[in-house]
Amino acid sequence: MERPFLSVVICTLNRHADLLRTLSYFADEETYRAFEVIVVDQSDEADPIVQAFLDKNSDRFGAIRHSEKSLPKARNVGIQLAKGEIIVFVDDDVEILPGFLAAHAATFADQGIWGVTGPAFDPGSRGLLSAQSLTPADIEDLNSGGEVMRTDFAYDICTLHGCNMSIRRSAFEQIGDFDEFYENYCDDVEISHRIKLAGGRLRYTPAAQLVHYQRQTGGVRTNPVSSARYIRNQVRSIVFFDRQSALYQIGIFRMFRAMVFSRQAYRAGRMGFQQVVAFWQGVAEAKREFNRRTKACQRL
Repeated sequence: MERPFLSVVICTLNRHADLLRTLSYFADEETYRAFEVIVVDQSDEADPIVQAFLDKNSDRFGAIRHSEKSLPKARNVGIQLAKGEIIVFVDDDVEILPGFLAAHAATFADQGIWGVTGPAFDPGSRGLLSAQSLTPADIEDLNSGGEVMRTDFAYDICTLHGCNMSIRRSAFEQIGDFDEFYENYCDDVEISHRIKLAGGRLRYTPAAQLVHYQRQTGGVRTNPVSSARYIRNQVRSIVFFDRQSALYQIGIFRMFRAMVFSRQAYRAGRMGFQQVVAFWQGVAEAKREFNRRTKACQRL
């Protein structure tokens, strides 16, 4: 079987050491040969060590600076630069495990599959669930398209995980790129939804493994998690995507309690006037955008 050419897109923001480790895997350990790596760097400043690494491996690694701190916009920049027929997205703070690209590529042998995701382990935990260990509730969740479970067998899913996902270029050509309204949250969920609506399948494969560190510094957490901007952006993304649900109003108030009006929020320093205002700003922005798009569709 002919191996497809893969483009690995890594969007990074102020995580130079993590990025260098991720790049080193693709330079020194990845055995799949038909690939390129594209770094979209949104960091405040370029890192000379990372730049030296990229210069040394310029035959396969490329980078572009992107000043605006927006994950879907950075991903879209990567898509435009990518040469591969399959585009693989990984976060900058991950540890890739052996056989990663081969597992993604092999899954696309089925032409009905438009997107692939694999296990994203928490640090210190790399266990996979077997079919025999699943409870009836787990099986029901799998069959209903619930949250992706880290199993040792492959199955169709409803949502890709942004830190470890790959999508056919032809899918973007048909449904468009990532929706830039989301800024840093839910863009992977939203594009998964569009792929499913267009008739594409999404597949989980256990062999495409990585460890996701979810650093509390860098990334969208360059500002503290308690910051008003972080809360506003997260809320606007969640509310906008869930706006189609009849129960979204109840969900909003539950989210408000969890994020800015709970004991956990108090301990995290998120309970304050600025955070409350930011939360409802996010809700208002999501509703305005939803109404704007609804009216635009009605005019067509």
